[in-house]
Amino acid sequence: IPTNLLLTRLGPKIWLPLITATWGAVSMASAAVIRGPLPFYLMRVLLGAAESGCFPGMWWTCEQFYPPSHITFAYSALEAAIAVAQIVAAPFAAALLAADGVAGLEGWQALFLAQGAITVAFAGLLYARLPNGVATAAFLDNEDRAWIARQRALALQAALNGADQLRGAADGQCKELQLGELARGAAPQHAGSAPEPSGAAAGDAARLLPAAHADSSGAALPVSAAPPVLAPLAQVAEAACNPRLWYLVALKVLKDVSLDSLVYWTPVLIHALLEGGTVSLGVKSDGDSAGERCGGKNAQLRAVLLSLVPFGLAAAATLAIGHSSERSGERRRHIGLPLLCGGVAFGLMPAFLHLGQLAAAFACVAVAVIAADATTGPFWSLVLSAARPGTSAVALAAVNSLGKLGGAAGPASFGLLSYYTGSLRGPILFVACALLGAGVLALAYRHDYGAPRHDAEEEVEAPLQGPVVT
Repeated sequence: IPTNLLLTRLGPKIWLPLITATWGAVSMASAAVIRGPLPFYLMRVLLGAAESGCFPGMWWTCEQFYPPSHITFAYSALEAAIAVAQIVAAPFAAALLAADGVAGLEGWQALFLAQGAITVAFAGLLYARLPNGVATAAFLDNEDRAWIARQRALALQAALNGADQLRGAADGQCKELQLGELARGAAPQHAGSAPEPSGAAAGDAARLLPAAHADSSGAALPVSAAPPVLAPLAQVAEAACNPRLWYLVALKVLKDVSLDSLVYWTPVLIHALLEGGTVSLGVKSDGDSAGERCGGKNAQLRAVLLSLVPFGLAAAATLAIGHSSERSGERRRHIGLPLLCGGVAFGLMPAFLHLGQLAAAFACVAVAVIAADATTGPFWSLVLSAARPGTSAVALAAVNSLGKLGGAAGPASFGLLSYYTGSLRGPILFVACALLGAGVLALAYRHDYGAPRHDAEEEVEAPLQGPVVT
């Protein structure tokens, strides 16, 4: 949350490269500092702190360039890129880990140094190419900016109307945001510009900052060309009092229980399939040697390579689901139905194994991975629609941070269940239940006012809302 608040003040051109360079530097330093468990845990905490604001920052930056009617596919493309990165990085990391003794480095040190150096180099590229907002984006002309402004104005009006419907329900729970001031033309703050000194009366009102008023040629831009941004404390208070966000946090927890469990444990499940003794999905005892447990390096390599298949399919499915959700303007079913299908499929995996249908069992793993991963784009679009005007920076970060409790609990619970039960059946059913629960929550969500559908005529003819600041 603090990193996203800083992002709204400094702008993405400064803050995102700084975050990226910091975690790259921490990764490189880890190669020299780590000499035991304590330094490892310390550097891992520092690495997590450095990169924690990256994804919420990218989601918020996308919001600056895409109106709600077009943002779902953008979020899906980011998620698909993560899946592709897993496919590309896995063999690269395996090769570095196998390069013991090169330049006097152990394999893990070479991995930390290489990934850190690549990240720092990319931070420089990011600083050179990333615009600070719509007003400074060289790839946009005035017509593009005007189109974004029209769509922004329509989306803001829809959000204000939707928030008005929730006022009665929120009465007595927290102090209501004065959305009427925003609707009457209170100027929103624009990302990527330096804040103006505010007077005592400014309070929580959103402000439009000077750098957002004109492009590089001095042409005036509408005040609605960028989303409004409230003051930091106002954002936190509004997000904390928004019941829709808390509902989506619960959905995110269940979704991350399943997704992170699958990310960490899919190679183990596939390795179990390759071992052939998978009918019982038994876990070997501690007395077995490491070689017996792992089946040797060749078996491990095959398992890792095969585990890339579900994530490759997930990348394609992510784009397909994101495109469909964006075109239709519907999100709940695009999230809930795939999650339900994934839960049913993963729950059937032990039955297929009992019947000796290993190919069907592998397909169950793939369907579960696709369901957990490919619904991410519509989910973040749903979070954005649930956030009250001016609070998206905190809303995105808060849902991500609290939802990651599931990302921590899922893999750990999977491991503990397999250890204490001596079988992988329990963990598989645990993840299947998480997928089913997330699907039910998504379908039961009733406060989605809907993203505008793609309609070229409506987009072109949409009236420009709000005054133009010259």
